[in-house]
Amino acid sequence: MHVLQRSIDPADGTGKPFQYVAIKTDITELKEVELEFETSQQLFKNQNLQLEQACC
Repeated sequence: MHVLQRSIDPADGTGKPFQYVAIKTDITELKEVELEFETSQQLFKNQNLQLEQACC
């Protein structure tokens, strides 16, 4: 997986476009960590539900 975040804004700050500056950031690692967190969170919820069902 390879994810890029892009932002393009006018460069002069007056709102009149005369030149654009593009910024591209690699957020692949961030997205991979988010996916791992979501997977871990779902696993925790499933284990917690199983414990609750076994207990009561």
